[in-house]
Amino acid sequence: VYNGIWREPDMGAGMAWLQHAAYFRNKTSDPQRAQDHLNAVDWSLQFYENLSWNPDYEIMIPFGAYTAARMNAEQGRNYNVHKLVNWVFDRSTARPDKIVVSGTWGGEEVDGLMGFIRPNTGSDQQGYAFSMNTFLTAMPMVPLARYEDRYARDIGKWMLHAANAARLFYADAHAPAN
Repeated sequence: VYNGIWREPDMGAGMAWLQHAAYFRNKTSDPQRAQDHLNAVDWSLQFYENLSWNPDYEIMIPFGAYTAARMNAEQGRNYNVHKLVNWVFDRSTARPDKIVVSGTWGGEEVDGLMGFIRPNTGSDQQGYAFSMNTFLTAMPMVPLARYEDRYARDIGKWMLHAANAARLFYADAHAPAN
């Protein structure tokens, strides 16, 4: 997606996930329509196979990683799931300030939250984390381990940290002065 101001090159990964859901919805009732949806999944994921830079803009790449893992397991495809998983957790080319947050903010561990880091302006990193970006990233990444068990340990470790830090999204996790 390009609106004349910024690009969101990860939308195709979300489209792959959506088309995959449509494939399953139509699989028994309309096999030809289901095949059309499956072709759209392949078309969408192939775009990312050929991409050499990280297009993660907001939240769609995790859905593409999950869909690629599932397509490999169920349809015999050979998508580069490792590249997509790395894109979820590495710094994005499309949006360089987007990252999995780590370290401490205000004395609190924030490891695993999905957020944005501003350039370092001193001894502390400045940035912010989003609850829904964190929760929505978990939604496809946790079940990805079912299809690509080599990631189970790492995803489990990330979820442990993210679940611990996610308490900071709620007011009762902070002192009244904060």
